[in-house]
Formats: sequence, structure tokens, C-alpha cells
Amino acid sequence: MEEIKYPNNIAMLRRMRGFTQAYIAEQIGVSRPKYIEIERGLKELTISQVNKLKEILNVEFDDLVGINASNLDYSKYINETARPVDHESLKLFEDKIVRSVWDDKEEKWWFSVADVVVALTNSKKARDYWYRLKKRVYEEEKFQLSTICRQLKIQSSDGKFYTVDAADTKGILRIIQSIPSKKAEPFKQWLAKVGSERIDQMVDPEKSIEQALVDYKRLGYSDNWINQRLKSIEIRKDLTDAWGDHGVFGQQYATLTDIIYQTWAGKTAKEYKEFKGLKKENLRDNMTNEELVMNMLAELSTTNITNSRNPKTFTENASCAIAGGNIAKNAKEQLEAATGKKVVTKISGAKQIKEIEA
Repeated sequence: MEEIKYPNNIAMLRRMRGFTQAYIAEQIGVSRPKYIEIERGLKELTISQVNKLKEILNVEFDDLVGINASNLDYSKYINETARPVDHESLKLFEDKIVRSVWDDKEEKWWFSVADVVVALTNSKKARDYWYRLKKRVYEEEKFQLSTICRQLKIQSSDGKFYTVDAADTKGILRIIQSIPSKKAEPFKQWLAKVGSERIDQMVDPEKSIEQALVDYKRLGYSDNWINQRLKSIEIRKDLTDAWGDHGVFGQQYATLTDIIYQTWAGKTAKEYKEFKGLKKENLRDNMTNEELVMNMLAELSTTNITNSRNPKTFTENASCAIAGGNIAKNAKEQLEAATGKKVVTKISGAKQIKEIEA
């Protein structure tokens, strides 16, 4: 049976406003999985949900539902008064949000203890549970759990910062010992994974590129494609450096990236991956030479325009991203007119690319 689609721009507008899926789902009264189906266009919206979304996202109905996202006026929806949620600080263990903050000086994560309590116990009164837990541990073991915690301001799903009890990985492991839960072991594994991912992100870029060369060879990519891909990594780094120098932070990187993709390719990163039938795979690793070149042109152009215009606000950075994306869009359309072939295709994966280039 063919899947029914209800087109909408909710995901794009939500990211521009800086809200998480969990927050919007709670506001419109649905579970996060059901809300995800709404964003994907797999579930029809009720009139009540539409009205709530219009209010939360501060948009008109025509922009929310149906209109082609490429025709949206991006700058119209960027909320500069509310700080966007840094999605790296909102992590998921199973379906539970665990807020966290990275300490650059000590190079470690600090996690909200209350969120850990909820993740392990499903308690609806996490603060009460945490209070009783500290009291019981002190009575039984004469140990103050509060001594392994810090009071930190951590961003919540509404974009605001609240002071909470937080503990590092070692502290959380100690707290877990005192919480009877079947989820204790899976949570320990999750903690280890979160830590290793951050370490991977901090690896020397040159070593990462060298390893990437070996990995791409092993997977069967052609030398031509590998050269393009490694160059694209360099160009991408130049772009993110330029954004960082011009006040971009957190989720804004993903939003600007989506704007570039949407402008030249007509799809957000998520839509692009879905178009290619990808799940966890890296989108750029599954681009053809033509797609890589167009995206490189878009990002290189955005970098140069950003450095030239010297944007001061997120809206100005978004304008630079649109301008850079348009340069690649024009090049794409000229190439398609000359060859009669589409640049953006469903071709993906090392084997398919290898077969085409053979």
C-alpha cells in the first residue's frame, strides 16, 4: 500500500525557532514518536494541533503546511531573542532526555542528576526521589551524594537555563549504584558511548582525514570520489570556522547547513537522506561526484561571502548561506540544462558509485 504523505515545513520551522521535538510534542499534547510522524508527513494534523503549532512557531497556516520549503523566507522565522537549544546538550537515553553540559577545561560531560533519575526509574517526581536517595545513602553509608555533584545552569528543552544538580560520568556511576533499576547496565554503556563520541570529535583533524582515506579505500570508493570527498571535508571545516568567528553556535550550525542544502538541492539534510534511502549513513559519503562538487561550491561560496560581509547576527549569517547556496543552485541548473540529467539523484553508497564510475 502506498504511503500517504501530508507535506509540511514543521521540522524546518522548529529548528529555526530552536525547539526540540520533545518540547513541541509536549506542547501539542502528543508523544514524541507520534510527533516525529507528523514532521515526516506520515500523520495528518488536527485543527487543534495546527492552531497550537501556529502559536508556538509564530507562523501562518500557508507557511506551516503545504507550501514548498524552498519558497520560505528564512529570515522571517529566525528567532534572535530566544537562544536556540544546543542539541548537543540534549541527549537521549532510550526515549528519555538527559540534559548535559561539556566542560572544555576539564574535558568531560556533566549530566543532570534529575534526568538520570527519570531515565532509570520513570519517576514523575525526580527531585523528591533524588532527595530521598541522598538521605537514604547518608543514613546507610554515611556518604553525602551531594559532594560529588555541582550546581550548574543547564539548558532545558524550552531553550532556557535552570540551575540543577549535575554530576560527571564518575559521579553518575556512583549514583547509579544506589538506584535499583534494570536499566542500570544499559545506562552505563550509554554513558561510555557518549564519552567516546566526544573524544572522537576532538581527534586531530589531519589524523581523521588520513584514517578517512584508508576507510574510503577499504569501502571501495574510487580515487576520484575520495579526492573530492577529502577536499569537501577541508571546505566544510573552513565554513564552520567562519561561522564560529561570526557568532554561530549550537543548533545554528545545523540550521544554516539545512538552509544551504535547501537552497541549492531543494531539500533539507534530513529530506536529502530520506530521498537517498539513508538512515544512519553519512549523507556526504553517499553523494555522487556531481553532488559533492555542487555542495562544495555552495559551502565555499558561503564561506567567502560570510568573510566578506562580516555578518553580526544569525539572520545575516542565514542571508550569506542563502547567497552561497544560490550560486551552486545556478550552476546545478546550468549543468542539468546542458546534460539533460538531474544532479541530485537517489544514487548512494560506495558500491553504486563504484559501479557508475567503472
